[in-house]
Amino acid sequence: MREHDDMRIAPPQALDWMRLPLAAPRRVLIEASAGTGKTHTLTLLYLRLLLEAPDDAAADVRGILLSTFTEAAVAELRQRLRARLDEAERLLAARSGGAALAVGEAADSLARYLHTHLPLPPAAALLRVRRARQDLDLAPILTLHGFCARVLAELAFDGQGDLSPGEHVDEHDLLDECLRDFWRQRYQRSAVDAGELALIVPGGPDALRGELREYFALSAPRIHGGGRAALDALLPALLTPRRVAALGALAQDATRYKRKASKLGNRLAALHACAQNPGVGPADLQPLVKEFDDALVADGQNPQAALLSDEPLIKDWLRAAELLREWPAIVRGEVLAAAIDFCRTAMAQRLQQRGGFTFSALIERVRERVVDDAHFAQRLFERYPIALIDEFQDTDQRQYAIFDALYRARGTLLLVGDPKQAIYAFRGGDIATYRRAERSVDARVSLAVNWRSTRAYLDALNGLYAHDADDAMGAGIAYRAVHAGGRADAEALMRAGACVHAPLILRLPRTEQEPPRTLTEAEDFALRACAADIARLLVSGEYALGTRGVDPGDIAVLLPTHRQIAALRQHLAMRGVPAAGAGKASVFATAQADDLALILHGLLENGAAALRAAWLTDLWGLDALALRALDTDAAALQVQLARSAEYTARWMRQGPLALVMALIERAASRLLARQDGERALTDLRHLGELLQAQAAAGFPAHAQLAWLHRQQADPDGDADEHQQRIDSDRARVQLRTLASAKGLQWPLVFLPLAWRPEAASRRPHLLRFHDADDRLGVDMGAAARPAHRQIAAREAQEERARLLYVALTRAQQACWVYWIAVPGTHAQSPLAALLARAVAAAPGAALDERLTVLPRRVPQIAIDASAVEYAASYRPAVAVARERTAQTPPPPAPPWQQWSFTALTRHATSEPRAAADEGDDVAADAGAEAWHESAAHAELEALQALRGPAFGDAVHALFEHAAPGVPMARQPMLITRALADSGVQLPASEAAPLRARLAARIDACLHADLGDGLRLQALAADAHVAEMEFLLPLDSVPLPALRALLQRHGAAALLPEALGHGTLRGMLGGFIDKIVCWQGRYHVIDYKTNWLGARVDAYQGSALAAAMHEHHYPLQALLYTLALHRLLRQRLPGYDYARHMGAALYLFVRALDLAPQAGVWRQRFDAALVQALDELCDGAHA
Repeated sequence: MREHDDMRIAPPQALDWMRLPLAAPRRVLIEASAGTGKTHTLTLLYLRLLLEAPDDAAADVRGILLSTFTEAAVAELRQRLRARLDEAERLLAARSGGAALAVGEAADSLARYLHTHLPLPPAAALLRVRRARQDLDLAPILTLHGFCARVLAELAFDGQGDLSPGEHVDEHDLLDECLRDFWRQRYQRSAVDAGELALIVPGGPDALRGELREYFALSAPRIHGGGRAALDALLPALLTPRRVAALGALAQDATRYKRKASKLGNRLAALHACAQNPGVGPADLQPLVKEFDDALVADGQNPQAALLSDEPLIKDWLRAAELLREWPAIVRGEVLAAAIDFCRTAMAQRLQQRGGFTFSALIERVRERVVDDAHFAQRLFERYPIALIDEFQDTDQRQYAIFDALYRARGTLLLVGDPKQAIYAFRGGDIATYRRAERSVDARVSLAVNWRSTRAYLDALNGLYAHDADDAMGAGIAYRAVHAGGRADAEALMRAGACVHAPLILRLPRTEQEPPRTLTEAEDFALRACAADIARLLVSGEYALGTRGVDPGDIAVLLPTHRQIAALRQHLAMRGVPAAGAGKASVFATAQADDLALILHGLLENGAAALRAAWLTDLWGLDALALRALDTDAAALQVQLARSAEYTARWMRQGPLALVMALIERAASRLLARQDGERALTDLRHLGELLQAQAAAGFPAHAQLAWLHRQQADPDGDADEHQQRIDSDRARVQLRTLASAKGLQWPLVFLPLAWRPEAASRRPHLLRFHDADDRLGVDMGAAARPAHRQIAAREAQEERARLLYVALTRAQQACWVYWIAVPGTHAQSPLAALLARAVAAAPGAALDERLTVLPRRVPQIAIDASAVEYAASYRPAVAVARERTAQTPPPPAPPWQQWSFTALTRHATSEPRAAADEGDDVAADAGAEAWHESAAHAELEALQALRGPAFGDAVHALFEHAAPGVPMARQPMLITRALADSGVQLPASEAAPLRARLAARIDACLHADLGDGLRLQALAADAHVAEMEFLLPLDSVPLPALRALLQRHGAAALLPEALGHGTLRGMLGGFIDKIVCWQGRYHVIDYKTNWLGARVDAYQGSALAAAMHEHHYPLQALLYTLALHRLLRQRLPGYDYARHMGAALYLFVRALDLAPQAGVWRQRFDAALVQALDELCDGAHA
């Protein structure tokens, strides 16, 4: 008995999300049964963590880790969180304005929380929510692999040793490489074990690949072996001459057997004959003991004589027979254990040599550092003091060890999962991890309200599971009744105008022909019956969902395997029912995936052979003749090379989806001319999105390609996001495997093969089980293998019971569960066990007979034992044909792009200029105020030789990185590095004097009075921030509207006429050199190194103003002011433009402080102008 079997943990309490204590240190396990709004609750708790943080610094989304298991789930969580923050912002804005709780909001839990439990003033809460919305794209919402990759990238040099992950190496490829080396070392030698020669060598290394991959997908399970040692201890004692003779005597003693021709006697005689042979071994004895067991002895011995089962010799042979029957598994296990040991070491060595990582190694490296290095764990905890782990029931021990160490007695850790939905043991999920965590948390709570299904359907499930054993789904995993939220009742299933009160239908299809006698016959019959039932349901018109009819897209059929999906699809097609799901229709098993892989490989390798392979793909478009022509056409070759370079640059800058879209744009017309053109384009975009998700998780280009290769090598996975997309899926019956259905829901669900016991696998699998310590183990030919097999069978049955639960909880309105009677085949069916307990003590011998009482015990369950009607054939409604006429296409939307100030004003002048910061300016126009004649200034002449954009970059770097309070002359290394990094080359003879003059100039600027006593050198460390990046959304801003706005506010000169009359759509981005807070006001600082001449008066008054307008800097200053205004509005409590906004100061470094007001341009923009511009950018013109 396992340790946890006799432990009883109290049931969790119902979750009150508003009152659940979250203050650190706190560890909470939330059990979220199917359909109970797990993601909804996660977003509410996430919002609470933000609003209830002790201060604004702690209320940072970048410090809340949210981990889940798939990229699709990551995208959904981010989207749902954004919607939750939007909703909270709307409610808080209304409350900040004095609005009372609306009647419609009284029932909304978020509205009630914000009105009754909000721990801080509404205005402060609103600022936190707005900041969270702004920063949400920076929030660590990641898969576990993505989280580990980010950890190693961000903390690469924290602690001892370089932790940077390096390049990604495909784990399967590396394992195959090591397996081949193991095989060569073990078998390419003279002496090979006879058992391995007979049982292992004929299959080659490929025969071991599946089990090795399965092992390395698990979390370092304990290996149980030793079967050969046990046999080596037993057999010599049994094969001594004395005991062999005794065995012969027992075989010949007819008085010991029931019958003269005794099977038992014959078996002993055969063993005796074999045992007499010299050199007899396990391989010789194994075929003779297949049926030699306790049952054979008990059945064959004569009860009137001394019992054979009491003979010590027979007892020893029975024990040996038990091991001998496992001889092939013992031999295979020994080889697998040796291969695992070899590959584990070899993989680690090769990853170290190559500076790479696999996904498993990624997790292990983080686990080792977090568990073994307290300093590293503390640094990581400081970065992520809060964590929410979604789908926790699928976590393994190694993954949980990371979070357990990070949040032990500190921080807030929320674990969210449902042990009843732990169905991914084959992918490494370990339910024992959930059980261990369950005992270590501070609180266990559950979601008790189901929002997915109707009240009647939930009553049916509650009634069906009411009599289920507490451990049917695993030790400590019990079904707990849930209550209906009522949302699904609006579209309850109707039949003939009346509500269906028994929406769980146990379907016992009858046939007029001979009933099926084998599992194969019964499976085919069930699939044909299901297709006929669906066609009849659609054709009859009897059924409705609320007030609307039932469409094919309302129906899902869940089946164990892809093969069965393909078979059912054919049956449905014969009856005209459209279906989505073609078995192994993975998008990675398509020609488009092959083409894209070749193109990505060619772009990465950039070699002649790789590029030519890419160009020859159907997606790129060259045929063999065109490819050969490149050998003699240099111009055509250059076109292809340039196109390749362009695609590579796009991939590196914008990601794989941008590359795929560029390929689609060029190939679309050619592909659409084919019959499967739409299918090809859909698959290509799908592949691009999946690759982009890898890029978003932080994996570089080579890792993206390796991931694609891995998916192509094993395209049979059940991940729903990998299945091919069909644009008309919503009009088709959905066909899904049981495992891939998790997390999905449909109005009507059919389970035609729920009755079927597990089919035996055609390929070898590891024997996985949990030992007495509840630790995951694998049997590699252990002496206790028969006992381990029993534990493994029980655990597999428990997981199948959980899979049945997942299937039954996908339905919103109704579910048809099929029951086919095949004598002697239901012993391993979880449905049989569930039904048997529900009708326990009912009259009747066979389960089929007792099922008739089920509707009386659970009125919401119906039994349909009608005959299958095969005549129905579905014909979808055909839309009335309308005459189609050509329409004028709408004008194309303005292109979306990311603008900078430089890009915005690039075409605003008629003559080409140098970079905006570094032009050599002449005087303003002749009509400007006359300048005073003055002599050249020595300090201006001293730096006259330093000009250009590179010099500007160097000066910006000096201002950004200068040590506060330290004269620049004492920072020579900083000056040297800034000039070198920016590419400024000084003449050797003048280098030292020029660096000294530059240091003096920077110091003068830092100490200059910029007005009202503001000096940069005197600012406190928390009173300024350098190089603040911003992105302002431009919601299709028409330039004429912008020009009119500026004109209304007396600022028409800010926008150059040469910009024209287009529309700005996208994002306006940039960096503000410095933002400073002085005397309660926030100012924009921008450094300029423009050379305006050698006279000081060129940097003063109207001359400076003319230079500013020549470069359109006042427009830049206005945009910077708008960015600062938005920042302060979101993050400064009680922000008011009139009180808090300062001026924009442009500092012309060359002349600053050489004379009063020299080198300083100052402008404080009117609040009405900034507000109007803010509204225009938000789309107020629409």
